[in-house]
Amino acid sequence: MNVPPSSSPSPAPRSNRNLLLIVGAILGLCVCGACVATLGAVFVLPAFVTTPTPTLEIFPVFSPTPPILRGSATPAATTRGTVSPLASPTPPIIIQRGTPTRASGGTSVVFTDNFDTSCGGSVSLPEGDNEKRTFTCGKGEYTILNKNNSSRWVYYTDSYNDIVLEADGHVVSGPDFIEYGVVWRVADDGQSFYGFTITRDGRFTLFKYKDPDFSDLITYTSDNSVNKNTARNHFKVVSQGNQIAIYVNDNWLNTISDSSFTSGSVGFFINNKETNAKVAFSNLVVSQINSKLTLPTGKPVPAPTKKP
Repeated sequence: MNVPPSSSPSPAPRSNRNLLLIVGAILGLCVCGACVATLGAVFVLPAFVTTPTPTLEIFPVFSPTPPILRGSATPAATTRGTVSPLASPTPPIIIQRGTPTRASGGTSVVFTDNFDTSCGGSVSLPEGDNEKRTFTCGKGEYTILNKNNSSRWVYYTDSYNDIVLEADGHVVSGPDFIEYGVVWRVADDGQSFYGFTITRDGRFTLFKYKDPDFSDLITYTSDNSVNKNTARNHFKVVSQGNQIAIYVNDNWLNTISDSSFTSGSVGFFINNKETNAKVAFSNLVVSQINSKLTLPTGKPVPAPTKKP
């Protein structure tokens, strides 16, 4: 177990990525005078900022870092601040896994979250509200309201190698361009991971992040399998060795090879150019791959593109 702790609707690829990393195992968050205990990790990437301006979310474990600009569909100059050293991590967190619900062939379920009450029990995604974002959990959904024009991700603290990751997601409200989806093989410090996201206007993209760069493994691509606007979409990722197969609404999109990251945690992602974007996720299932799965042969894609 490891412990952690865009936006026009045009299909142009992300080109501007600048990151404000807020990292931490959140031990206490006071909301409206009442203290709510949470654990987890949160990352913020303010979009469309030309000069880094240090800001701070109130998380007690790590020092704030200047922002890093994440790209959008609109090109802009990239600037990046110097990342402050991280403080020492908190003592180990005991992971309370969800109850396995299903298994198929060479896989077995190792973690689930139905978001009916608290977000993952003691595993705990963050919950709470401030001037930058609101995280809420209940009625079967984990909801992220991103009040800034930025990218943001949250993730659990458990680590996996070869998995099948599934979750449902949909836009609740907000601007025309909202990108949302799942992340996996997230490093303990949150500074590297894979992401599979879709956009409100019906495109999908597969990318990787390794501080300080994002690279599109599959750039924004339109596909009829993606439900648009506020309709619900089902994400599925098979991550096996250096093979990544992605599916939306049970339709295979592509399979690619990349060996950048071999293990890490899972979580959720949002990116929006304009403020007050709101998305919700549900029915998270993580299945361990016990015996090798046969994946569809990938379709040709452009070489991975490193964003400026």
